[in-house]
Amino acid sequence: MESISDKPLVLVTGISGYLGSWCAKKAIDSGKYKVRGSVRDKDNKEQMEILEEGFGGDFKDIEIVSADLRDEESMANAVHGCDYIIHVASPLPLTTPKNFEKEVIEPAVNGVKYVLQASVRSTVKKVIITSSANTVQDQLKGDGTYGKDSFIKEHKGMNGYYRSKNRSEKFAFDFMRSLSKEDRTFEMCVINPGIIVGTTFLRNAKGAVLGLFTDALNGKKISLPQTYYPHSDVQDCGDAHVNAIELGEDLCRYPLASGNMKFRAYFDYIKEEFEPKGYKIRHSELSKCTIWIGSLFNKDAKNFLWQWNVKAFMDGEYAAKKLNLTYKDARESSIDLANSLINLGLVNQPKKK
Repeated sequence: MESISDKPLVLVTGISGYLGSWCAKKAIDSGKYKVRGSVRDKDNKEQMEILEEGFGGDFKDIEIVSADLRDEESMANAVHGCDYIIHVASPLPLTTPKNFEKEVIEPAVNGVKYVLQASVRSTVKKVIITSSANTVQDQLKGDGTYGKDSFIKEHKGMNGYYRSKNRSEKFAFDFMRSLSKEDRTFEMCVINPGIIVGTTFLRNAKGAVLGLFTDALNGKKISLPQTYYPHSDVQDCGDAHVNAIELGEDLCRYPLASGNMKFRAYFDYIKEEFEPKGYKIRHSELSKCTIWIGSLFNKDAKNFLWQWNVKAFMDGEYAAKKLNLTYKDARESSIDLANSLINLGLVNQPKKK
């Protein structure tokens, strides 16, 4: 019987995040790998307690290291001795900061840069990088279906997060193609998820979608943009990253989408499922006029204008076939996420009549 020490070592950067935690869990559950997970500060007692609570009995087998996307040495130390890297960590601000170049774009690009540089002539055999649907579906170009060969150009309407994904993915491919034959000692591929929804097992998992789900289940009225997105279940995303270790082809991109839908549909699903159980889900769509007025004062509102009701869809069939995925649909993912938030105590229980 193979001991855990004999298994290949996989580094998952950003293991304390929504997606990173699932990548680590899927790697462990496969039985094929031992896992090293990076966090910004492993001496953060509260964060470690949350990780231990979430991973349960598996936590004792995870090696936790400190690594900061802005610090080359710490990233190189995290990479040292690994066989594979799943690089998920990237800044994901809930609102666009004033200096998004320094606070969002630079750390995202440098994180990719430091991981790839440290992998040259090392023990690393493959790097899997988490990118985004935002580098694939061209909402500025307009309606249509976009796949693995579509890479959009950066434009003025992009917010800091979109730009960070665009530039970091472009950097990754440029870096790999610039390496000499002697330095091309590992492979690299990219996973491009859409809107990520589904079960969370960490009670501090963050993200705009998780926040909106929590608010909706707690009875707060939420106003939504009229935008369309590709859907990706978080567990499908985890499977995609782990399966790419063996199945991902060098310099290939894998857009993940079980379907494409209007954003409000997620909240229609939980309204249908949870209102009969006593929860009050109050959501509505904003008008374009409201968003336009808001865009004069708010960068995040401005970001929605060029996406407004554009049906720029993403094709996820290639990734499903190549990475051996069976996608969950958006309704199932929505209900899974809502139930997990309730089970983690992040949602107020409805009052009994």
